[in-house]
Amino acid sequence: MIADKGVSSRWRASQSHVLGKLSGFSSVQIIHIVSFWTSLVKSNQKCFQWRSTSQGAGMNRRQEIGAERRERTRHKLLAASARVVAELGENRASIDDFIRAAGVSRGTFYNHYSTRKELLDDLWTSIGRAPFFQIQRACEGLKDPAERLATQARLVFACAVRNEAWGWLVYSMSGDSEAIAEDLLQYPRPDLEIGREQGRFRFDNLFAARDLVVGSVRSGLRAVLQEARPTRYGDALCVMLLKALSIDDEEAHEIVARPIPELIELVPEG
Repeated sequence: MIADKGVSSRWRASQSHVLGKLSGFSSVQIIHIVSFWTSLVKSNQKCFQWRSTSQGAGMNRRQEIGAERRERTRHKLLAASARVVAELGENRASIDDFIRAAGVSRGTFYNHYSTRKELLDDLWTSIGRAPFFQIQRACEGLKDPAERLATQARLVFACAVRNEAWGWLVYSMSGDSEAIAEDLLQYPRPDLEIGREQGRFRFDNLFAARDLVVGSVRSGLRAVLQEARPTRYGDALCVMLLKALSIDDEEAHEIVARPIPELIELVPEG
């Protein structure tokens, strides 16, 4: 309000000064002069508004360009990191490995991620999690917890063969003490609990049973990806898992012989 009063006072003083100068002109001349003065003021106001709008639009566009460039760099880091995980396989990838593969500076890396764990978590969220959840959804229609558990493991093996980068990502994340994906640790738990409640499974400790399933799947992934085990290797491992959970031999073989859901749209070929 104080600023507005100051502007108004200056405007009135300027107006009085101009009107004093116009005392020697005829009324017609004064009308023309005042009309010109008014149009000049309006023109200046429009010019100021245009400049302000243009500056604001330019600033917004610069911010958009910066955000787009940052997102492109993030995707570049993620794609390179997925390649590193696939290439190194069992060996533990380092931040330096990710930086070299992406061709970025160390400062650029730390602009996006503070730690190796942050990168791996983003990698799992962006690339690994969706196929993993799709595998779980594909098995939701199976009523028997034993069949669900075995079918999920068989699909993980099949998807890893189809896309090795994804397979190595699952392997790496499931065994990395600094970045264990909660999704991987929790996936067998519901079926283990239901199976025990229904009398399908028998075990003393839920966490031990969970570690048995996750550890066996992880070992199976390494064998499939690194040692090129035959296709039926994963099925044989699933039979042994079911038997360890107290499913008899004949039924375990029958469950694993059942067809699995199609892999179309689950994991793209890598």
